Amino acid sequence: MIQDSDLEEDAARERQGSGGHMKYFVEPNEKFIERSTKDFSKFFNNANYARMLDRLSEDIYRYYADNLETREEFLAKMSFMEAIERVIRKRKWIRHFLLTDPSIMSEIDHLDYVEAKVPCSTNQMQIRLRS
Repeated sequence: MIQDSDLEEDAARERQGSGGHMKYFVEPNEKFIERSTKDFSKFFNNANYARMLDRLSEDIYRYYADNLETREEFLAKMSFMEAIERVIRKRKWIRHFLLTDPSIMSEIDHLDYVEAKVPCSTNQMQIRLRS
């Protein structure tokens, strides 16, 4: 049953002409922005903290570069996911999610697990395959 409040909301949306979405006006909290800018600028003025951030970013970049997946790892991961999909599709999807079908769980347990790595973009994959 349609209530008066629903009709009023619909009328307000139509008046705004926003295609059914309400318009919101956001006013930035200038004091918070100024205070945050001042607080964060202190971090970068501290030479010790700046060196720590630099080391952290190098560690993150090194980890990212060391853990990029190769084409073979990508294909192994995809075949693992497809194998799980085939096991689940043989039966009803909902039974898998409720974990009430022991035969699905035993079949999945017998699949070889593939560890996920940092995915490469298509360009990175092409560059790595060429070298």
